[in-house]
Amino acid sequence: MEEKTNTQNNENKEEIKEEKKSKKPILWIVITIVLLIIACVLLLKYLPKQSNLDHEMVSCIGDNSLLVASKGCGYCHNQIEMFGDDKDSLNIIYCEDDEQFCIDNQIAGVPTWIINEEKFVGVRTIDELKELTGC
Repeated sequence: MEEKTNTQNNENKEEIKEEKKSKKPILWIVITIVLLIIACVLLLKYLPKQSNLDHEMVSCIGDNSLLVASKGCGYCHNQIEMFGDDKDSLNIIYCEDDEQFCIDNQIAGVPTWIINEEKFVGVRTIDELKELTGC
């Protein structure tokens, strides 16, 4: 009886060892994938952004539009960052700074572009803004 129990214990130990061995490659694969994802995110975040934007074109968009935004709005931040170093050429009103403007103009959501007295709610591509402003 004791011998049978010892044999079963040894078999159980072997099974556990085999299970551990079979899980190790999967664990390494998961760890590798997670590290690759982290590396990609960091690269995208910290690599210098190359801008294909023409300063005159951004100035034209800024001269012919108004961006209504909120300082705590991630979409607004992303919209502004699309313009890179030329973002200072944009005309931006923050609802926190001029609440009455946002009320008077019935700004329902941000970001909102006002172009030729027409409102365009949501993030717009540079190409869309070029077309809307005639730049």
